Amino acid sequence: MIINDAWRKHVVETAWIFVNVLWTPTEKNVYHGYDANGVLVNTPDVNYSSKKYANCGWWQAGRENQGIPYNWGGFCTVEEFQQAIADGAYAGNITDSRDHKRGRQCIGVDCSGLVTACWGLPAKYGTAGLPSVASKLGTTDDLLPGDVLLLPGKHVMIFVAFTDDTKEFAQIIDATKSTGKVSSRVLQMSELLNKGYAGYYYDGK
Repeated sequence: MIINDAWRKHVVETAWIFVNVLWTPTEKNVYHGYDANGVLVNTPDVNYSSKKYANCGWWQAGRENQGIPYNWGGFCTVEEFQQAIADGAYAGNITDSRDHKRGRQCIGVDCSGLVTACWGLPAKYGTAGLPSVASKLGTTDDLLPGDVLLLPGKHVMIFVAFTDDTKEFAQIIDATKSTGKVSSRVLQMSELLNKGYAGYYYDGK
């Protein structure tokens, strides 16, 4: 695969679809408790509140909602999400624990699942595995649309664009437990660098 401007445009456009997609769930898509496999599931609907993630409950059954919900360990396309919702899958899953198992009856994406879908990878790569298909940039000043800001083993976000000439602020798209969904944010680059984030570009393998 050749990584060119058209590919980068497709990555960003796909990410925006995850942010903006509209969907209408029913009560079948709501779940709080242990599923048939003994995995704790908490969909980020308005009736869910977390002590750790106070604002993660957002979507409402019976109403049109915007954005793909966060799903721990999840990976899907937008089309797969819509079909799974129609089939009664649980819409997302929030967890307070890093050793939490993935709910097999849940649909949605986590941060690396979003990158997997937008980059068109053949299988899901976690944040620790993404460096095996991506190369680290020497400086984040060289970030281009469709690249990622990655903290391996922790979190990854898709770079959309710098919002100022000094490249101090960047618009990104990511899936987070704190928001309970895929969303776009503007973040300060110096803060991300202090946390250990670095820029990576897809190798196109």
